[in-house]
Amino acid sequence: MKHLLVAASLLAGVQACTPTRSIVIPERPDKPARLAIIPLGGDLGPQAMDLVARQFAARGIPVREGPSVISLIGYEANLTDGSPASAGPLRKYGDDLGVDFVVAGTAETVGGPLYAFDRVKMSLRLIDVRTGETRWIGSYGDTVWAAALNTQTDLARAAKQIVKAFDEGGADDLVR
Repeated sequence: MKHLLVAASLLAGVQACTPTRSIVIPERPDKPARLAIIPLGGDLGPQAMDLVARQFAARGIPVREGPSVISLIGYEANLTDGSPASAGPLRKYGDDLGVDFVVAGTAETVGGPLYAFDRVKMSLRLIDVRTGETRWIGSYGDTVWAAALNTQTDLARAAKQIVKAFDEGGADDLVR
């Protein structure tokens, strides 16, 4: 009986420690989202896209992302290589999505000898769809010295830190 009581207490304690988060972004018909997150490259791209969108939401920055963007652009399109040929499609997708900027980039795992888990390397760029110009660049991934408990934890940390740098660096003023 004692063991059952201890197990029930431990289970209740673990449940109490589970974080729950909720973010409500108020509807702003006068200021629709000016930013879309296009599918990110790399083996962690789809997961990173969702986590980055959540971080933007937590900072009150509305974004277009998910199925509506993927169905229009697809996962394999490379619209952000900086070539003049990419400017036309960027402008078209910007018009179709009703946004002025896109966030593009990669999120991938990298391995190395000093850590047990694969590390996350993420780089993002804010691109003006009208001109094709890159307006902000951010990266995450100290692949040698940073400690990672696991790849998923490191991916969540990467999304949080890179969006924090976006916000604190002033790029958020462009998309609000």
